[in-house]
Amino acid sequence: MRIVGISVLCLFCAFSAIVFFTYYRRNSATFSYDIVLPTIFGNSTEFNTSEIKKKRRAFVVNVFASWCTVCMQEHQTWKEISKRTPIDLYGIDYIDIEDNTLAWLQEPDNPYIAIAADYSGKAAKAFGLREYLKLLFSTKKVNWCSI
Repeated sequence: MRIVGISVLCLFCAFSAIVFFTYYRRNSATFSYDIVLPTIFGNSTEFNTSEIKKKRRAFVVNVFASWCTVCMQEHQTWKEISKRTPIDLYGIDYIDIEDNTLAWLQEPDNPYIAIAADYSGKAAKAFGLREYLKLLFSTKKVNWCSI
């Protein structure tokens, strides 16, 4: 009886590992941080992560929305971080209304260098967004990391 139980457990573990690695391989093949989006704020007309990486500077991409109450609270923190550190801060406006976002960012000390518009949500999914708060950062030693 004990051998049957151990055999079933081993088969279950093997099956779970196969399912996990199949899912991981399929999703990691389409996963890409290199995206291009239109900008709603900033000097350039498009937000291109490949161009940002070429600058070889540390940066953070913050995915937010004007309707997100937590995003509004953390906005003050981003203001402080942008004043005190040399990190470049970029934003992606996630499934939002452009006028609401621009009104929200009209206040002094806007911390973002550029803000991209992701009204369909497809680019956020390319970043692996599963929840509304998402940070992506890059340094000279770490290519991409998400929080």
